[in-house]
Amino acid sequence: MARIHTPFLDNVHVQFFNQLVFDIHQIPLFIDHAPLISSYNQAEMVFTPDSVAIELFLSMRTSRSLSWGISCKGLDWQVSSMAQICSQFSFLLSGIKELRIQECVAIWEPTWQVDTDDTQWLELFHPFTSVQTLHICNRLRLPITTSLQAFGGELATEVLPALDDLYLEGDQPSALEQQYIEPFITARQRSHHPVAVHR
Repeated sequence: MARIHTPFLDNVHVQFFNQLVFDIHQIPLFIDHAPLISSYNQAEMVFTPDSVAIELFLSMRTSRSLSWGISCKGLDWQVSSMAQICSQFSFLLSGIKELRIQECVAIWEPTWQVDTDDTQWLELFHPFTSVQTLHICNRLRLPITTSLQAFGGELATEVLPALDDLYLEGDQPSALEQQYIEPFITARQRSHHPVAVHR
């Protein structure tokens, strides 16, 4: 696959199915040979009860896009699986400036569990070294702000080191969410890498 040269390819979607280990080293090599889809600055990650997907695009949406999704259930499994794949696409994600993380409200299930381990989000965010603006929507705000609480002190700049603006979108953030995000924001200020929170 790495030997296939596709200079005019401008739209790719890859769908993965649930598994423990994702060995996809040939796919990044293939994409690296498609220059029209190898440079993006925005990304949108969408969680549903049955899957998670991410789409990369330019600030001006065009037909050019690259996306991949994983068919699996449970937020912890979805975050872990997406982190595995994103780590193998780091050469694409390191240029992303704006990242939006949201759930698909249209098919939302009230019983969907949002419990995750803090380190899972750290692993997921790790390739996004240039993200300056992060949008977190609705029910995903609590698990993500909970995880950010764990990365205070010296660890604060290891998570999204270029982050300038954090948007907590949807309903008014709860007191618990604000309590969880405060140690991360304070640590970033002390490290001279402040983050503005927009509610």
